[in-house]
Amino acid sequence: MKLQNGARIQLAKLYEHTGQLKYAEMDYTIALGNRPDYPYALAGLARIATAEKDYDKAIGLYKKADSVLNDYAFEEGLAEVYKLSGRNDEAMVVSKKILEKMLNTSKNMKSGDSNGSLCG
Repeated sequence: MKLQNGARIQLAKLYEHTGQLKYAEMDYTIALGNRPDYPYALAGLARIATAEKDYDKAIGLYKKADSVLNDYAFEEGLAEVYKLSGRNDEAMVVSKKILEKMLNTSKNMKSGDSNGSLCG
């Protein structure tokens, strides 16, 4: 059965949430094979690397995902991994960046920009 990437990512997340990390990793990897640099697959692999305490790998994957698609979830994951790995200063820098973006988005929405995008 051939799954589209979106469905494959959802399946991988289900495996991830039930602790079946090897199956999740397999589906994220397949998604990357179908679409190289697919940011949601990269982030999924970053979460698995975090669970396995391979923080350097997780950081690299989150950074790569964020470079493809700017999404708060990737930056939040990156901040979390920095904190877990004892890199508190870097976690703080990323957290402040997220907060600044959220404040700017809020200001833009109040001033009439109805874009509503939280990923910018």
